[in-house]
Amino acid sequence: MLDNACQSAKKQKTLIFLCWLIYTMSYIGRYSYKSNIVNFSVSDSAVTGLVMSFFYGAYGVGQIINGLFCSKYNKRIILPAVCVVSALCNLAVGIGAQFVYIKYLWLINGICLSVLWSSLILTLSENLDEKYLKTAIFLMSTTVPVGTFVVYGVSALFSTFTTYHATFLFATVGMFAVAIVWFALYQRNLSDVKITVQKEIVKDGQKQKVKLSTATIITVVIIGVFAVVCNLIKDGVQTWTPSVLKEQFMLGDSLSTALTLLLPVVGVFGSMLAIALHKKIGNYILVLGILFALSGGFLAGVMSTLTVSYIPAIMFLAFSTLAAQATNNVITSIVPLQMRTQINSGLLAGILNGCCYVGSTISGYGLGAIASGYGWNSVFVLLAILCGVAVVVSVITMLISFLKSKKGE
Repeated sequence: MLDNACQSAKKQKTLIFLCWLIYTMSYIGRYSYKSNIVNFSVSDSAVTGLVMSFFYGAYGVGQIINGLFCSKYNKRIILPAVCVVSALCNLAVGIGAQFVYIKYLWLINGICLSVLWSSLILTLSENLDEKYLKTAIFLMSTTVPVGTFVVYGVSALFSTFTTYHATFLFATVGMFAVAIVWFALYQRNLSDVKITVQKEIVKDGQKQKVKLSTATIITVVIIGVFAVVCNLIKDGVQTWTPSVLKEQFMLGDSLSTALTLLLPVVGVFGSMLAIALHKKIGNYILVLGILFALSGGFLAGVMSTLTVSYIPAIMFLAFSTLAAQATNNVITSIVPLQMRTQINSGLLAGILNGCCYVGSTISGYGLGAIASGYGWNSVFVLLAILCGVAVVVSVITMLISFLKSKKGE
């Protein structure tokens, strides 16, 4: 009995590591362009941002589609396959694809990588008991800042000492490597692990359909709207910080990219903040309202320092990233895994992440166009206003919930 428990623990730890590794590496495969956006010699910010909008649009739509069908995928085959295609897209840019074609390569990249998140969340929700589920929530929430930090770090190094094209070749090697590791380890070690979720949703040997309550549907809709705003802020700040530093403060390309590393470093603590607030408060909507209030405050700080110095500006940008990263963690990790007995975690993760990437899509071309026409201050004013709207929605929702609870509804 003890041996079986040890084997189960080992398999669950291995599964968490594999999911963490493949998703962290996927951020290197997707952000290889984003981390080098200042290196592409295109004068119009909207044009360079269009590449990321192509990616985000394809990724967002793919999230919803894959959320619907991820339960039918052969995870051992499909996940390495999409990593290989992403590697080939990076290889094409790395060996000198013309700029006009990069947006189409990143469209393909977005379609492929959209398979990962919903599939990984579903795999974790089906195979982990409560103890390891909490570990998975934390570790999966670190994938974005860790992957972002690595890709911006290598981009700064390559831009300084060799060529920015080397970042795409680095991503190519990494994506090929993680595809091999997943294919080699996933089925052999983990295919027989089926634990908690089945016991929770299967009764008398028959699968029971879980009927969604009205409260659950409303919660998902509100969180979906919050997801759009969250990623508009998170990816907008991450994408355009190098350009802000370059254009507002006349910093060099490599220094602008290197300073942007501070954002994902601070963003790692967003995982801890999200988990701490959720543990203390519990209510998703209230937690998200608090985090949006923090984001809005930090963005106001950015506006007040844009004409002063890049040092306080980058600090406020970093803390706004921390709050946005915490918001994203609640939406894409904590909510789908904690609600696994109410709704298919893969489906919910796909829907919410799809909503996130609606915001991400706008952040590329949309914010770039606003910056080109009205300046960077206007961009941060817009983002701060959206945070304020999200806070108001959160407060109103909580008041309605409170009044209904008092009436016994």
